[in-house]
Amino acid sequence: MFDENAKIDQICQIFGDSSKKFPLIVNVNESTHYMLLRDKLHSQTLKYICVSQYFEYKELPKLDSLINDISVAERNTILLGFSQYYCFNGGKLEINHLIKTISNGYARVLLLTFGISEILKECIKKDPRIKERADILLVPGKTEEISKITLTPFKQFARYESIKSFFEEVIELSGCGEGIVYSELSTETFSASIYQIAEEKSAFEILLKKVNISSSLQEDMGTPEQWKQLLEKVTNDENDVRLNVDLTTIANNLENFSNKSDFEKWLLFIKMKSSKLTGYLAYIIESIDNYIKITDRIYYGILNLDVNNRALFDKYYIERKELIAKINDNHKIVAFINLADSKGKDKVLYLTDSTPEEREEIIKCFANSNNDFTCDSIKSISKQVYGLLSDYLADYQFLAAPTSYTEYFNDYRYLKIRNKLTDSFLNKVEQNAIERDYYKSIMPRQSLVSNIDFEDSQVYWVDALGVEFCAFLNERCRANGLSIDIQIAYANLPTITKFNNEFYNENRGDKKIGDLDELKHKGKKDYDYSKTEIPVYITEELNILNTLITQTIQREFQQKKKVIILSDHGASRLIRLKGKINKLEKVNADGNDSETCGGRFCPWNDEIPVKYKTVCDMNNNGYCVIANYDRFQGGRYVGAELHGGATLEEVLVPVIVITKGVTNYEYRLDNDTLHVNIGITDNLIISVTHPISNPRIRIEDLYISGGYVGGKRTKCSFPMHIKKAGKYTCTLLDGNTEIITAIPFSIQGAAAEIKDDFI
Repeated sequence: MFDENAKIDQICQIFGDSSKKFPLIVNVNESTHYMLLRDKLHSQTLKYICVSQYFEYKELPKLDSLINDISVAERNTILLGFSQYYCFNGGKLEINHLIKTISNGYARVLLLTFGISEILKECIKKDPRIKERADILLVPGKTEEISKITLTPFKQFARYESIKSFFEEVIELSGCGEGIVYSELSTETFSASIYQIAEEKSAFEILLKKVNISSSLQEDMGTPEQWKQLLEKVTNDENDVRLNVDLTTIANNLENFSNKSDFEKWLLFIKMKSSKLTGYLAYIIESIDNYIKITDRIYYGILNLDVNNRALFDKYYIERKELIAKINDNHKIVAFINLADSKGKDKVLYLTDSTPEEREEIIKCFANSNNDFTCDSIKSISKQVYGLLSDYLADYQFLAAPTSYTEYFNDYRYLKIRNKLTDSFLNKVEQNAIERDYYKSIMPRQSLVSNIDFEDSQVYWVDALGVEFCAFLNERCRANGLSIDIQIAYANLPTITKFNNEFYNENRGDKKIGDLDELKHKGKKDYDYSKTEIPVYITEELNILNTLITQTIQREFQQKKKVIILSDHGASRLIRLKGKINKLEKVNADGNDSETCGGRFCPWNDEIPVKYKTVCDMNNNGYCVIANYDRFQGGRYVGAELHGGATLEEVLVPVIVITKGVTNYEYRLDNDTLHVNIGITDNLIISVTHPISNPRIRIEDLYISGGYVGGKRTKCSFPMHIKKAGKYTCTLLDGNTEIITAIPFSIQGAAAEIKDDFI
């Protein structure tokens, strides 16, 4: 057992023997013995020389200076750290040479060494003369401890700022130890070292140890500089840089991706690789190995999916749409549209309504004559890819108007999108040109306007707003919590603003919106038939009206109770398609092209042949107005649509009152089981919590108008034409606005069993 005091006394006695000038070498093998001896000797006020004092360039000590200082020392000196450096540097320093040199000095030197007893024995064996030049004392020890050093080129992850500091703070104080040391040297420099020397060669290796990152990350996914920058960021942020993040964080970081720095883009790539992603992002990230490909794959990766795999495709489609809305890279969208050509007719299913380019491309797909889209298929597809277009095509019944008008405008909207004119529709136009039923069943606009209560309201005059947009306005109001009441009127002929501004009252504070008219007739944003025959301007029409509902009108309710929308006239796209054929001669040359709206009307005179009377509304405000799709010769085309004539889409205009909607309707059925007696079914009576202006119910495709019970506008009765027993559901509407959906009721015969089948 190590006797501390006895050994210290022995060492001091030997070291203090003035008759001896030879160095004294004391070796211990245990760290506790080393520290005890060092502290005891230190109390003797001896001079200390440490190897750490001589570390210089590239952190290796300048031993010549050390040996020189020892050799000229004038009082007894203790040397620390020599044996450790000997082991660290692989024994390259000759112990014999050191002993010979320092033995010729003025003072006696004590070398306190650690863990080299076997090395010293080997040196004596090779050169017995060492014992003549130095006193060697080998302190026994049960265990041998060895230093372990890890070199790292990254100072922020090193515990010791240099090899020098490691020697100074650990080796020379404790005899041995371990630690991570900052150094630019590699293990190759110390290939013969007796110590265990490891090297953290890259920032990536350190990150693997220090940060909880996914094993899916590979070092070749980034450059050494990128990994180093990430390591610095992790350190500076005190380990608050989370590499494993959720989908929401990833999606938010993709916002304005193109404006981010290369490192930010790469860091997002690494986060995606190390996170447990699902869905479309997981599908994308699995196929890329470089951040440069992130946006390319997000935009284009959907094209590798089969659109017929509806469950997977629809899920990925929605997720991708949210992502590209954040990235907002117009160049990628243009390239995507071109690549999607490979999908043929299915191309439209890969597009979204997130960008103007895609919205226009959707219209192009539908208008492509090679793609035979039905009205139902366009409606179905629009619900998936273009919400506003779906609203434009929504079902809408024109109440208090000939039932044929509902079908007419359904067909018109479909043909406008398809950019085609069929013979069957043209026949309807010709028939309407002859009959002109709107005079009989619909009120003139001025009559409806005169009955409006303008108190506490804001009036908007939307130039060129025809009834084709009734469904769209109805759907957008419902989606934004507004209640809308639409009545249909007819405008004055010719349907130009000059003869249709009698309702405009500047003193009342009416506001005019002319964007729609400019878009249709003046080629705004290059939406001109002469530049493109595809009706891509429809996308801008919908944007204008959507902004009117969602922003402009919503702001008015901060001060007003209602908003009134009036229009001067509608317009027709289909005249454009038919307009290449000029059947009628221009009768009066006094009217110039701009005044006749491309030949839709001309000044009246008595020379107009009788044959024109079947297709013209004669002598309106002194003009002859064409009621079908013909034109007078010489009329000049202007813009994407024409007006001035007497077709339904030109002459019918909406009179709209919008108020804040009621969203908390509750209902109660007086009798949820209706009985059939002698072929007559009971009325369905629904009581609601708020008044309804125009009560209707819808059972599948069947619409039934109702009346009021006892004059109460909150209690509605609906005649039931269904006689088949069974269980049913209906939707309650106020006009065309859905109030309550999925109202269940049943019909039961006099002695019939209720069945579950439908109509």
